[in-house]
Amino acid sequence: MRSEHFTYANKQLQHWVNYKWFSQQKHAIDCAEFPALNFEKSQDQEQRLVFIADNQTIQSTISLTTADIESLKTAFHP
Repeated sequence: MRSEHFTYANKQLQHWVNYKWFSQQKHAIDCAEFPALNFEKSQDQEQRLVFIADNQTIQSTISLTTADIESLKTAFHP
């Protein structure tokens, strides 16, 4: 099972990926407010979640379906 984690606490967004056979070191960006949420197409034309704060970005590694994107948009921007 693969999973991707984003957490925002203490003015910092953290991101890490955990696959059964591969685990990625945490990445973090400092940001006074919750980062802006965007969606971009990657080189493989899959859509990926992108958080943007103070000219720093963290991009998801797992591609998203259109339904996933719509759910996230609703969750972050009701």
